[in-house]
Amino acid sequence: MAPATARLLLVLGLPQAGGDQVRRALELCGAPHLAGAGLMAHHNRALMAAGTGWQATRSLPTRWFGSEAVPALGQQLAEELAPLLPEHGLRVLQLPGLERLLPLWQQAMAGLPVQPAYVLVLRHPLEVAEALRRSEGWSRDKALLVWLQSTLAMEAPTRGQARVVIEQEQLHWDPDGALNRLEQGLNLQLPERSHERLLQLEQERPEQPLAQAPQHPLAAEGSPLLQLALELHGWLQAEASGQQRPRLMPEVICQQLAWAEALYGRTLVEEQQQRQQAEAQLEQLQSRRLVRLSRWLRRDRAA
Repeated sequence: MAPATARLLLVLGLPQAGGDQVRRALELCGAPHLAGAGLMAHHNRALMAAGTGWQATRSLPTRWFGSEAVPALGQQLAEELAPLLPEHGLRVLQLPGLERLLPLWQQAMAGLPVQPAYVLVLRHPLEVAEALRRSEGWSRDKALLVWLQSTLAMEAPTRGQARVVIEQEQLHWDPDGALNRLEQGLNLQLPERSHERLLQLEQERPEQPLAQAPQHPLAAEGSPLLQLALELHGWLQAEASGQQRPRLMPEVICQQLAWAEALYGRTLVEEQQQRQQAEAQLEQLQSRRLVRLSRWLRRDRAA
């Protein structure tokens, strides 16, 4: 096989962390997004087969990637991805839950003439939790748990690979600096980057401000999940700025998170069951009211 000349930038992270903004910035600067209904469909089928998704509160067991179903799923992804790749140049791939299946995607890309690189999109976990509260109605602990699982899922398989951490806040306020970091960190040049393209990016920015958490409390003042999230966020921030950091911090957080999966997982399941029961009771109440109204109307007409 000829050496890979095409480069594929995989944008990783929760939708609420700023991946859409990163993808759009790359598109404007000459790195088109790989869009294909078949690719998305196969990705979604793989998520369903794994029993996970971008909103999952539990991590996907490593042993799943060695199961019998994985080779066929990887081959399907490779067959869908191959026709979309150019002979040379840059492309971008961003899909909901991509980081949850990253080892599967890495297997699929291994036999293709493409050089992958990873863009880890980072946003303060409390700001992500606030965005999820607004969009999904989640509690803070559920949002923090999902943020932790998503961030750990994108960190481990990309360690030692070509990757760069991009902070959403910097992209929002200093897109030029964020793109400088990306180009330098991945040793590439965005072919259509210009002052005009950055102005266009700024013009496309929504008028409403970024969703801010009411306050960033100290870790000691928050829940155990908040403490773990702040530690992981700080660890990735240190990588983004080239600072020294404890090498095994993510592994330690994974171990500490294991008990939280069971504890908060049960709590969230009970919360979901209670919500479903309340919705069913409300639906029954509305049905009974409609029946009573119908009977009243019939009596009124008869009179």
